[in-house]
Amino acid sequence: MAAVSIITVIIIVIIVVIGDINQPPPPSLPPHCRLPTLPYTPPPPCSEAAASVVPAPIAHGHTA
Repeated sequence: MAAVSIITVIIIVIIVVIGDINQPPPPSLPPHCRLPTLPYTPPPPCSEAAASVVPAPIAHGHTA
């Protein structure tokens, strides 16, 4: 059961870190110290990745 609680804590930390990254910086910082609002871009979903990979063999197939 200890492993389950450790995994749960890791998941919560990851969610908090991603949430902190996605939040805009506090307005008390001067403008030149502010980071972009969304420096974290998630990878594309599996369906988009598969769609970009699948047409390659189809394109080669119609040339024969």
